[in-house]
Amino acid sequence: MPNIQEINAEVDDFTRLTSPGYHDQEELSLDRHCRRPLILHVTECLSTGVLSAIRLLCASLDSCFDFAILYGLRQETPADFEKDFPPSVKFIPWAVRSEMHPLAASTAIFQLVQAVRRLRPDLIHAHSSKAGALVRIIYPTGRLPVVYTPHCYAFQRTDQSRISNAHLGD
Repeated sequence: MPNIQEINAEVDDFTRLTSPGYHDQEELSLDRHCRRPLILHVTECLSTGVLSAIRLLCASLDSCFDFAILYGLRQETPADFEKDFPPSVKFIPWAVRSEMHPLAASTAIFQLVQAVRRLRPDLIHAHSSKAGALVRIIYPTGRLPVVYTPHCYAFQRTDQSRISNAHLGD
């Protein structure tokens, strides 16, 4: 379980990484009429099948869309995953945790809202169970389109107990 210092450090990192000027953020926040549509991929687990799916989407549609990826890291996430994406893709680390913890969840929600405000995406594409739930809670319906692609449901996991699966902590 994260302690308050770890969460505060992640919030500070997130604020720095999403500030104007970092990763050419001003390029992504241009008026919608002057740029290609921006798709924000959101995932708690940037590894294995989710990583492959997002990589394929970005590579296949790079000529038509701009992409930003708000991602959480896992032990399985390759250290050099960014090199396999088109150079135009923007990466924003996300302090989201797989375990269910109220303070960590509120930090993740805050960072998600800040990323959407700064990037102003045309569409949010959520990929993991936790990302899908958080995105839907914050953006249930309205002017911002949301797509959710399940790659595997957390309760189907066989590498953890049935009790953990019941909490849907993918």
